[in-house]
Amino acid sequence: MRLPFQVGSSAGSSADGPESSWPIQLLSMAEFSSCLATQKCPKQSTWLYASYIYLDPGASPPDPQLAKIRERIDWSGLGFDRGLAACGSTLWVGGPGSKTNLHYDAYGYNIVFQVFGSKRWTLYPPESSHLLRPTRLPFEESTIFSRLSAPASVPEAQPHSVTLEPGDLLYVPRHWWHRVESLGDSASCSVNLWVPLPRQDAASRLGESLTGLMVRLLSSAPAAAQLLSEPHWRCRDDPDAAPVTSPPAPPAPGRSAGGPEERILAALVDAACDAEVLEVLSDKFMLALQASR
Repeated sequence: MRLPFQVGSSAGSSADGPESSWPIQLLSMAEFSSCLATQKCPKQSTWLYASYIYLDPGASPPDPQLAKIRERIDWSGLGFDRGLAACGSTLWVGGPGSKTNLHYDAYGYNIVFQVFGSKRWTLYPPESSHLLRPTRLPFEESTIFSRLSAPASVPEAQPHSVTLEPGDLLYVPRHWWHRVESLGDSASCSVNLWVPLPRQDAASRLGESLTGLMVRLLSSAPAAAQLLSEPHWRCRDDPDAAPVTSPPAPPAPGRSAGGPEERILAALVDAACDAEVLEVLSDKFMLALQASR
């Protein structure tokens, strides 16, 4: 089994750029461990992170190694059906310094179990959203990013910091912002479960559908490629190739590279996808739908 590891830069704040711009290295777990042990990826300049590794048995083709991992996951102690919950779990494996951008998830709530290594979670409540300046660029369905590259500079946003050690369990409430970073000099691994909230998620799904529609309508220009999160990252499937060591420094979320066309397009998309605009669109859509019945 080879996993798609994002290759991020540890230099400055460039790692806080859009995740869709981070290159990908396909590695087996043995190759990943060897990379860390031999320092082929210098810890001072880059890090590796395999995220969103879905353990769904319906994946094609099925992977026997993921099946073995899925069999060992048991959320029943929290009241969930063991089989169904395991199928909805995702695996996250990263090297020292690996991280995710500040964001919140549109649907449900999140439960995280730390398997090995340690991670620092920095969380912000939903009421601090106006301070964290949400943006839909780069667009990724169900993920809302922050425009800020250094949210720590906004203490009034009420940050909550917690370090997860092996065996720790974290509950992330619905719509709470979070940024995650692996700590120490060793690899880390966690398993998470997104738990749907059908009633609340129904409105969010309509909003996400409208957001996707607005983004695609406004992003028909050639500049749009810079603003959308690609479904498949750039991959290098060469077992003998050294991992990428100098990923390009991408623009931070909410800021697009290029000339006036890209900047104007980015401003239009952000304005059209503003929460208040989408709420009005959602209300009008539901009224029109009811009137058509």
